[in-house]
Amino acid sequence: MLRWRFWLWATALAACGSPAPAAIGDALSEDALDVAAVVTADAACAPHLAVDPPALTFPYLPAGSETLGVVTLRNQGDCPLVCSAFTFTASAPVFAVVLGAMTEFLPAAGPVTLAPPLTVPAGSVLDVQVTAKATDAKLQTATLTLFCDDPSQPNGTPVAIQLNSAPSCLQLVPSDVVFGGTTVGTQSNQTVQLMNPTGASQCVTAIALAGATTATFSLDFKQLQSACPQLDPAVGPTSAQPCCLSAGAKAALTVRYAPTIASAAGKDDTATLQVTVADAACPPAVGSVAGFTVPGPACPVAVITVAEGDEVVPQSTLHLKGDASTGANGAAIKSYTWTAKQPAGSAKGFVPSSTFPNPTFTPDAAGEYEFCLDVVDANGVKSCQQTCQKVLVVPNNAVHIELLWDTPADPDQTDTGPAAGADLDLHFANYLATGVDLDCDGTGDPWFNDPFDCFWYNPMPQWGSANTAIKDDPTMDLDDTDGAGPENLNLEHPEGDPSLPRWYDIGVHYWNDHGYGVSYATITVYLFGAVALKIDKISMNPLDMWNVGKLNWPNQLTGTSMPPLTVCYQTPGSKPGDVCAGTAKMWQPKGEWCITPCYANPKFVKSVGGGAIPAGCP
Repeated sequence: MLRWRFWLWATALAACGSPAPAAIGDALSEDALDVAAVVTADAACAPHLAVDPPALTFPYLPAGSETLGVVTLRNQGDCPLVCSAFTFTASAPVFAVVLGAMTEFLPAAGPVTLAPPLTVPAGSVLDVQVTAKATDAKLQTATLTLFCDDPSQPNGTPVAIQLNSAPSCLQLVPSDVVFGGTTVGTQSNQTVQLMNPTGASQCVTAIALAGATTATFSLDFKQLQSACPQLDPAVGPTSAQPCCLSAGAKAALTVRYAPTIASAAGKDDTATLQVTVADAACPPAVGSVAGFTVPGPACPVAVITVAEGDEVVPQSTLHLKGDASTGANGAAIKSYTWTAKQPAGSAKGFVPSSTFPNPTFTPDAAGEYEFCLDVVDANGVKSCQQTCQKVLVVPNNAVHIELLWDTPADPDQTDTGPAAGADLDLHFANYLATGVDLDCDGTGDPWFNDPFDCFWYNPMPQWGSANTAIKDDPTMDLDDTDGAGPENLNLEHPEGDPSLPRWYDIGVHYWNDHGYGVSYATITVYLFGAVALKIDKISMNPLDMWNVGKLNWPNQLTGTSMPPLTVCYQTPGSKPGDVCAGTAKMWQPKGEWCITPCYANPKFVKSVGGGAIPAGCP
């Protein structure tokens, strides 16, 4: 459906970039490093370095795979921030950082000087790229410490980096099992999913509870038998009789809480759930278990059921039921209050409201959601313990791409309506797409091509087989015009085979800022439900076109040598106009993001009715 927009386009192009940062020098001596940390800021002003995120965490990554993250350096002070040196140490040579003149650095034993130093103007940002390549399932760590002239951080600013931070060969969902209040002498059950996120079979050899008495917490393996029928339900998996889960498979386990005596005053009953696999390189998956007792039915008990279960795909409508909640001493429930913890970028709410007994909720972004319920009975007594239920939202298509953005100048990024927020657009182009070469990289651009660019104007293209049973066409399933997103795209069966490989281009266009200015885009690419690429908080100005890169099909995840994604970089230090002037190039091995400013496709603008050229565009 055509949507109303303010059509802000340019008719000419200037290629993008940023002023060339300084080259990196040799390692510093200890004395020189001390000098680098000395504050030399003008007394009339002071720089202040904020690192976003303060710690960069990569979850499990299959061996041989590579991922990319971004750490943003923000100068929140009122004069330029000068960074003179850094140190970069790691537990294994699997990390690299790109900074300065876009030079890639591996971990080193000593400090490295920046000559001349990096300078971040007041109110500006600088991105540091961090790559990680997994060689096995072990947890790997690194620390990048920046030495700048922020007077509040004279000893440097550390950034912790982790790879395989999540349970690497098995995941527990949820990882925290919370029973809440339970009456002595009764029993409560919770289900935990054992999930194998790896590309190979994983065999569970032991499941145990530690730090709990048998009378309080226990395990029931009957549900696990549906995945492993050979198991003894009273014993569970053993080394002699393991429960093996194929790649991507899951199985259910029941945890029971049956308190026989009251909990200590103000304290929970707790235990640790540990699941061990046969692969010695894989750490055990560990979760926590907690509950507490209440003196009989003295207060209402909130009860939650989710009809769709604890794992769904994005845009599924969840039917949450709270009407099975019970009041104290048989009293009726008078009121319900629902709350939700949502992943970044999700702004959905309960329908018709958060006080309805059985609302619906449509999760629009991938990640973990937690729904909690409080009730009050007819006597005005509130539930002693909030009841919560987690739901994991995981894409199940071969390809799922999610775009989120953050616009600092927008005071309410969750409001709706025309011009209520910045409008960025996700683009996904077929290998046949071509058009005017507005980014001057030497080939025709795929963006705004009809019919081979899938975006809001062409959300359900017909690219592949005429047989509609073969779902080889993408769909733009969510388009946001007035806030922080998300926008997302799904594709079940990409085109291409080993004898005739194909590719798809991924892009982000800043269509209209509606007066809110700079926005920070985050793109996440999921392949078979796992994160294959995430590039976080990339600064974009209105009408910028970010060529993220190419999705190759087939690829290493499907049995060929091609990498899943080829990220687009342009010549380090490129400035606006350099690509078109011939002094810079796109599609380099490393460099800056391929962002073209003032990007306008004249043919597309003419067909939909273009608007005025915004200030600052040629």
